[in-house]
Amino acid sequence: MTDALVLAARLRALDDAALAALVRDRHVDAARIADIFDLADALLAPDAVARALEQLDRTALAVLAVAAEDGATAGPVSLGAVRDSLARRSGEDQLDPAELTDAARRAADTLLAGVDDAGITTHPEVAAALAAWPAA
Repeated sequence: MTDALVLAARLRALDDAALAALVRDRHVDAARIADIFDLADALLAPDAVARALEQLDRTALAVLAVAAEDGATAGPVSLGAVRDSLARRSGEDQLDPAELTDAARRAADTLLAGVDDAGITTHPEVAAALAAWPAA
């Protein structure tokens, strides 16, 4: 399944209020959306992904970036693996598991990622946008 189809399936599961909030929060031009597939494409457009990434806090962005680098576009990366990778890359103490889960969920709330019991996943469009950012 393409990422737009995966995202469309996630969008289909949202109620009207959640969809309206997502369109508002992600600054999508609703006038250009005819169906759920148009919305999925709009949310994965490079400018929309960049705007959404800019709204994430540092911890959520770090979780998403590490997950993307560690293969979350191909399948779930466990939050434990993300936690270990973050600590190794930053040289800092590991994040509290609850803080890590909250950060992953904040990324998932934007639909830039998905989080479930298996871990975190993201879209190639998100990974590409993150890879284009300068290294910190």
